[in-house]
Amino acid sequence: MSMILVASMVFAATIHASAQVPIDLSQALEFRVVWKMPWGGTLIKPVVLDNFCGVAGQQVLVIGSTTRGVSTCRTVPILDTNSIGFWTGVIPSEFDYDGIEPPEYINHGGHVLACERADPPIAMRTLDTIACWGGAFTTLEAEFTADIDGDGFDDLVCDVGGGGYTARVIRGGPNAGRKCERILYVPYAPVANGTNVTNCVTNCLFWRSSSGVYRIMQMECQESRSWVVIYDLRFQTEGNTITTTFTPIDSLTGKGFGGPSHCALVTDTLLKKDWLLMFRFDDDINQNVLERFDATDGMFEPTGERVTGTEFYQPWTISYAMVTSKPVIAYHVPNLGQVLCYADDLAHPFAKILGNDRDVVSTSGYVFINDQTGDGHNDLVLAGGYQNGMVILLSLDSTASTVANSNDPLRQVTARILGTTLEVITTRPVMISAQLVTTDGRMFPTLPLTHGSAGVNRFDLRQALEGHPAGACIMHVRVGDKVIGINFVR
Repeated sequence: MSMILVASMVFAATIHASAQVPIDLSQALEFRVVWKMPWGGTLIKPVVLDNFCGVAGQQVLVIGSTTRGVSTCRTVPILDTNSIGFWTGVIPSEFDYDGIEPPEYINHGGHVLACERADPPIAMRTLDTIACWGGAFTTLEAEFTADIDGDGFDDLVCDVGGGGYTARVIRGGPNAGRKCERILYVPYAPVANGTNVTNCVTNCLFWRSSSGVYRIMQMECQESRSWVVIYDLRFQTEGNTITTTFTPIDSLTGKGFGGPSHCALVTDTLLKKDWLLMFRFDDDINQNVLERFDATDGMFEPTGERVTGTEFYQPWTISYAMVTSKPVIAYHVPNLGQVLCYADDLAHPFAKILGNDRDVVSTSGYVFINDQTGDGHNDLVLAGGYQNGMVILLSLDSTASTVANSNDPLRQVTARILGTTLEVITTRPVMISAQLVTTDGRMFPTLPLTHGSAGVNRFDLRQALEGHPAGACIMHVRVGDKVIGINFVR
């Protein structure tokens, strides 16, 4: 596969600053801890998948742990932290591999997985492995899906700004080949002679504009000068050749700009606007400023909004995940934590996530799931911690019970495997049984229906497990009318 690049010269412009305003937190409601649950191990960024395995309305939360493996938990109607099956879905993204519904999933390591059974225990089959980038960038960081090559099938744009490229695109559809054949490497936009390509050229953003045009924002420099440039990016496919064309639209001085970790692009689908947010040091006022530009037409068009008193490092683009009328962005405020605001009103956050009293040393990630408290708004799951990870449910619902009166879904019943011993903890006497389920769906009775007492119940399964297949398995434990799935390897 070859790519033809069209180079153009660019020139930097300076935008004259408008008046700045300090951030106002007076209207920011606090996310309250509804429940918190020790999970164990070092946790990986959680992911939520809608209509999982093609089942309408089936939303699952995927959490990876170094000790528990990958847990896939149903969230509807309420989050059940018992996993419904075993698979290698570490940080999965939807991916249309074969052009046939339902879509497949590609995980952090490039493994493409197809659903073979949607009911618990879920069964997944590996179709391909697309892990061809090596070096320091050995994992896949998905950004968005779109039909980049124009063949009618959605492709996955990933690893923006990584490994010396604008991005890598993993092509979807049945005719894109296998393994490395599917990868389209999108290079940096060609730059003027004298530009320090090795040490300076960096892609900051790659997005599909409200008008349907693909655009990038690239940082460039010469000697002591730096600037950022917005390019239109177009792809044309002829046979097996994909031509990539870059057209510079506008540029802005890069003085004081810290690079890709200090910017974001948020699309307002209702207003059809592209808001470009940049965090820079302003020499004139001797402090950092968060600025919003209207980049809908590919220009650095000032909106006049300049906010001080905050940071903007690796912001989280929430967009419409909270089911709001306008897109949402989250960023960090010193000595406070994360704040959430509408992308067109950066100075007045409407919510905040305090950095204390969460029992999490380091946060792996946040994700919004369906409404858990009944107030009509989606709620927030936080996962994090090193070696002793924790999962926390947070809500803006002021009527929800707090952690002091927890409604943790596992508070009433817990089950785990310790070697060959099954441990079940309940708050009342109940009937308990168990069966072993292999990843291909075979089931083997393991514990007959047994009376369990309130408190800790332990059952020696050594004899019951002898002679059964080795490898990855799931133990289905029925406790009263509740079924708990435990992933383990024999």
